[in-house]
Amino acid sequence: MTTQAATVTEWKQRFDIDGFINFGRVLDARELEALGRRMDEICAGKVKAPRECIRIHQGMTWEQPDGTFRGDAVWQLLGLAKHDEVFLEICHKPLIRDVLETLLESPVSYWADQVVMKNARHGGEVPWHQDTSYWGQERRMTCWIAVDDATPFNGCMRMLPGSHRRGQMKFTPKQFEGAPCSLLETDEVSEDTQVYVPVRAGCASFHHPLTLHASSKNTTPDRRRGLAVTYMAV
Repeated sequence: MTTQAATVTEWKQRFDIDGFINFGRVLDARELEALGRRMDEICAGKVKAPRECIRIHQGMTWEQPDGTFRGDAVWQLLGLAKHDEVFLEICHKPLIRDVLETLLESPVSYWADQVVMKNARHGGEVPWHQDTSYWGQERRMTCWIAVDDATPFNGCMRMLPGSHRRGQMKFTPKQFEGAPCSLLETDEVSEDTQVYVPVRAGCASFHHPLTLHASSKNTTPDRRRGLAVTYMAV
């Protein structure tokens, strides 16, 4: 067995146990710079994207009276790989697809992408949830890419190891500060075994759709941007 094959096997074994892996680097410096710049351009209204792809913090105004755009009002960007060449290139990276095929043990195809913005000092909380609560089925999996260093201080993800083996849990729609829509919160979650999953810019974590995960508010003076790319088994 080659070293590369052994590494892939080790990732798969760890994923099966924990329901997630903190994988390491998936973007080179050029890709990371291009992705971050394009996010900023869209949020600032300098590069056009369909309005339905842009969600704004509740209580904030994105389009200003003088014709400018307030970038830190953007809460989420949705489905940009279908409209923008920079997102298209990143979301269809062979490395991401290869890892997801290994973890899902199946050929895969791109399904969706979203950017969650945690802007300085008002980045939103995301409650404990399973992705299947939104999707309704398990044969999809997400690669989460940090565009800025994600730390426990600015709202990196928290995971409950092994929670993917508990099956679909009950959840309740709730409104959270700043969120432009109701978020689904899994009922009766104990945080006793939670672990923080810090991810360096350009690196990624992968998680099972049943793995319980959450992220806190960004309380720092610096933003925290992340791109979630989801593939489905074919």
